[in-house]
This record gives sequence, C-alpha cells and structure tokens, in this order.
Amino acid sequence: MISGNIEEVYISNPSEVVPDDALFYLGLSPYGTADDSAIKKQDLFAQIASSITNLWPPGFIQGFEFALNLVGPPDTLTISPGQCVDSTNLANLVSVSPITITTSNLDTGSWTNGEIYAVWFFKDSTGIEPDIARFSLSFTSPTVPAGYDYMRRVGRVKAQTVSGPNIILFVQTGSSNERTYTYNDADSSRTLATNLDNIQVSPAIVSCAAIAGPFDVKGVANSVFTPASGGNKFYISPGDQAAFPYFQMSGDNTSQASSDLVPFNLTSDLEFGAFVDNAGDSLNLTLVSLTEYL
Repeated sequence: MISGNIEEVYISNPSEVVPDDALFYLGLSPYGTADDSAIKKQDLFAQIASSITNLWPPGFIQGFEFALNLVGPPDTLTISPGQCVDSTNLANLVSVSPITITTSNLDTGSWTNGEIYAVWFFKDSTGIEPDIARFSLSFTSPTVPAGYDYMRRVGRVKAQTVSGPNIILFVQTGSSNERTYTYNDADSSRTLATNLDNIQVSPAIVSCAAIAGPFDVKGVANSVFTPASGGNKFYISPGDQAAFPYFQMSGDNTSQASSDLVPFNLTSDLEFGAFVDNAGDSLNLTLVSLTEYL
C-alpha cells in the first residue's frame, strides 16, 4: 500500500523499469518498433503516477450531510452532494446533486421499527445509472443494486420504535469523517436506563446496542438523579469497571431531581457501567447525542 503525499513522479528510463512481459500481461503489447514500446511504457507510467497522485486519502469523505424531512409517514431523508473514496479506498466518488430517499428505499427487506439503519451511497462507474442511496441493516456489506459497482457508508439513522415507518428526530452536525447526531424525539428508543438503583458493589450494565450500532462511538446522555439523601452521588464508569468511575455527580436535593449531561464512550461491547451511592437513590439516563466516525 502506498501512503503519504506524492507531488511528482520522475521516470528517466521506463524501458528499464517495466519489462515487456509485464506490458503484455497488462494488455499493452511491447512488440513493434522500439519507439512504440517506449511510448506505451511512458503512457503506462503516466497513468500510474496520475492514479497515485489523484486518489484521495483512505477513508476520506466530505459532504453527504443529512436533513430529515417530516412529511411522513413515511419520513424522507435528503443527502447533500459530497465526495469520498469508496468502501475499498480504491476509487474517488463524487455526488453532484442532493439525493432524497424514503423508508421504502432499503437494500433488502422492509422497514422495521426500532432498528438502526446504515445509509449507503451507490455509484455506477459507467455513468449510466444515476447516483442513489439506500438504507441497510448491514454496516459492512449491504446488498448492492444491479448496475452499481461502487459504494460508501455515509451515516446512520434510528427508526422510531412505535410509529412508522418513521425516523427518530435528529439534527446532524459534521461534514467529514466525524458525524454527530443530536436527538430531540420522545421516542422510547432514547431510553438507556430507568429507575436505576444499583449500588457500587453491584453496578448496572447500561446496554447501548439498541442505539449505537456495531461500531465504536461516543455519546452524551441526560441524567435525572433523585438521591435518597442530600449529597449522594451517581457514577458512570467505562465498560463495567465499577472500581474506577471517570464521572460522578452529586444530588443535593432529595425532593427535586437533578438533571445533568453525562459523557460516555462505547467500544465493541456497547455498554458502560452506572451506579449510585445507595439503593434508595434513583437514576434515569436518556440519549442526547451520538458521535460516530465514518
């Protein structure tokens, strides 16, 4: 694999670099006059140099921003123009016009309430088929529509759990590899923990699989904490490591719940630990935002 920035490629004598049998294998016959062979080798290296110089960095993406249109059911999603490398980092893809899809535009199957859907951009390298996008339950291997040979995942959405087929309300920020989704929907899919009263010796494991998808993400939850005694605390710890909390918050008023924003990080197990000072305390956690890296 070639990495780094290459500004210029100099080839003083291509005939010594590319043997004739290599040209033959590539479909560029070396036979004929010596000048013909040299010209073909020069052309070949010009193509290689151009490809190396012009291919965008691995993982590159810019644009493809989401705007949710509440016209449903079903809701629609508009994806802005953008540019990116494909899923294999071997081709540059450009979309010049907005693409609007509905919850009926799945790669396979039908819309299911409560699921997390990857959003994929598909392109036909011949230019015959128009650029399209599709929802998919797969974050790695969607079903590729006939006539298309390049694809790239450009984000995700969360289906509402009860009404539908609709998408949970969100606002997306970020137009490069880091995308943040801030949710403002009363849908139950945002609930992470309800009336949690596990004390430190037995922390609650807060599962985020239903909202996070299959990749490492970070997020922010809203906490509503009602302590049994003033000054009691709640704790959020990475994974289920109860002994080393990295975030704690006090609740000073037993008659009124406190509300605070709590950061958390998720790795492949998609869960974190949470606990309170004593079993009389009560903690509720609701998802506010989620950040992923495309």
